[in-house]
Amino acid sequence: QQAIEDLQCEEDKVNLLTKEKAKLKLQAEDLEYLLEQERKQGTDLEKSRRKLEGDSKNTMDNLTEMGRMRANMEEIIKKKDVEISTTSSKLEAEEMLNAGLERKNKELQVRIEELEEELETERALRAKPNILTQMFRSFFKGLSDKRDLAHKLSHISLSGSF
Repeated sequence: QQAIEDLQCEEDKVNLLTKEKAKLKLQAEDLEYLLEQERKQGTDLEKSRRKLEGDSKNTMDNLTEMGRMRANMEEIIKKKDVEISTTSSKLEAEEMLNAGLERKNKELQVRIEELEEELETERALRAKPNILTQMFRSFFKGLSDKRDLAHKLSHISLSGSF
């Protein structure tokens, strides 16, 4: 009976060990699967890392190019600001010159009007002596005609008395 019990005990141990072996085999298979998955993930991660490094390099290159473009644009903007400032200064100078010329033009127009008035006055004054001269000439001609007539009459009366 002891031998049967020992045998039974040994069989139970074998069964238990067989179950443990099956469990361990399943665990080993699971671990191998997990190891394979980790290797695959490691490979995928390495691919992703290389891709990210490439993307990062491209991004850095793009940032460098954008920085260069920004510097160029800032330089262009500075030049345009100088152009605008210069043009603005020229415009202000031309506006001031234009205002001065307009003021001078008005002054000259006033002076022209004054000179035209003076010219009219002078013409009127010159016309007066001409009128007076004509009046005097007419007057003296009339006197001369009367003198001639008086002279003729005195000649006639002197010759009629002889």
